Amino acid sequence: MRPKISPCLWFVDQAEEAARFYTGLLPDSRIDRVQKSPVDTPGGPAGSVLLVEFTLAGRPYMALNGGSPAQADPLAVSFAAALETQEEIDRLWDAR
Repeated sequence: MRPKISPCLWFVDQAEEAARFYTGLLPDSRIDRVQKSPVDTPGGPAGSVLLVEFTLAGRPYMALNGGSPAQADPLAVSFAAALETQEEIDRLWDAR
């Protein structure tokens, strides 16, 4: 089975706001899941949004609240791969 690859957009604390904005612009778009922190963390109190999974024009995306303003890069994006086995994870992790 091929891994599911999703672009992951990084934010300081605006992931849900951004995902709602983007999904309001294009057809076949929706918020699929909002993951919140169950406990207080250095990034925010319990209940703070950590990750938003959304569909934009039929394609999967993620938005992550993942850093302080000092670490933020407005152009930051990464790719998240949903893999099935530890061997697949290890192969990608160790790739150079």
